[in-house]
Amino acid sequence: MANDTNDVSNVKGVYGGYGFSAPVGTAAGTDQDVFASLGSSWDNMGFISEDGIEEELDTDTEEIHDMNGDVIFVARQSETETLVLTLVSLTEAAFAEWYGHDSVDASQTGYIAIEHTAANREARAYCFELLMKDGRKWRKVVPNGVVSEVGSIVYGAGDIAGREITITCLPDADGVRMYDYIEKSA
Repeated sequence: MANDTNDVSNVKGVYGGYGFSAPVGTAAGTDQDVFASLGSSWDNMGFISEDGIEEELDTDTEEIHDMNGDVIFVARQSETETLVLTLVSLTEAAFAEWYGHDSVDASQTGYIAIEHTAANREARAYCFELLMKDGRKWRKVVPNGVVSEVGSIVYGAGDIAGREITITCLPDADGVRMYDYIEKSA
């Protein structure tokens, strides 16, 4: 089979919302329809900066050598999968990802209260709704992730207020860190 330029695509977010988080265990789709609409338990995290979503797989290995110095085996010692993105909407859902869901309170009329603490962030499920150039859907689901790093924020007239977050993908009960669902081409 020959190469086909139709198999090359950019990937964009779905208009109206493309980054969501929910309590661990919240379904994203069904067995019958992996692209089913997300339920009301999913929080829209707002806009993600033009840098997009960077997926990284960091594998730590050790080479095992024989007595001649030849590599005879490569042992994987650990592997970590992360998603890095910058949330730029100043909403309760974005603040909850930056500071932790227990540290953000929007129940008061007229303002959102945020407490800066050193508490660990709770594990969450994450879903990203993406589209390829030909309109095919791509849904990325992290069933068990935790915001493990939060970047700095700059307050100034020439900068947009946003924070980079790193989501570390933890294994679910089946040992899976992330699920990708990509519509087949016609």
